[in-house]
Amino acid sequence: ILEADTDNNNESDNPYIVFKQDGGVSASAIGHGVDSGVDGNGITMANSISDGFISFATGSTNGYTNATERLRITSAGNVGINKSSPDTVLDINSDGTAGIIRVTGARTDNGNNAFFSGRCSRGTIASPATLVANDIIATFSGQAHDGSNYLSAGRVRFGVDGISTGNLGSNLQFIVSNNGEYEAMRIKYDGSVGINSTSPSERLDVGGTTKTEQLNVTGVS
Repeated sequence: ILEADTDNNNESDNPYIVFKQDGGVSASAIGHGVDSGVDGNGITMANSISDGFISFATGSTNGYTNATERLRITSAGNVGINKSSPDTVLDINSDGTAGIIRVTGARTDNGNNAFFSGRCSRGTIASPATLVANDIIATFSGQAHDGSNYLSAGRVRFGVDGISTGNLGSNLQFIVSNNGEYEAMRIKYDGSVGINSTSPSERLDVGGTTKTEQLNVTGVS
């Protein structure tokens, strides 16, 4: 047992272990309420040193030296799962199995269960500023390896047509690749659909020649 503040009289007196190296540098610590800018009654792992990181390793063969790194948090805050040098905020590798991320939800009403959300602003996280027309809100993309590099296979993007306080006119963009990316279809905030048209002005706006077996149109001119 590692205990501090036994008389419950000094809330800054917290139990922790400090790891020193390189001439006494306090490089890492683990404890309850470690003084690293983290407040509250939580367990904290802290590391701050050149090229530092926090790593988690597991294995099935006896002996901790047989463990393999599974997760790393870099000094920049990037998180890698099965990747020791994550290039993005969350970088996941899955070698030998399908790269699947599963989200399961259960509710007693008809609300969202498995839900993915992307949010965007200009400015900073602490001081967000309004987006403007033609800004991209969120993107889902796919890439394919050609034997040398990963090439973009396409993207689905949420964009801004117009925005003001309390009001947003958005669009949904479908981008594909044919030796280079191009926007194949766009759905605007008013329901207008453009095929090979990025600014549809009708319910269906097609750029180029069309071919159809049958076209039924209902409505008034």
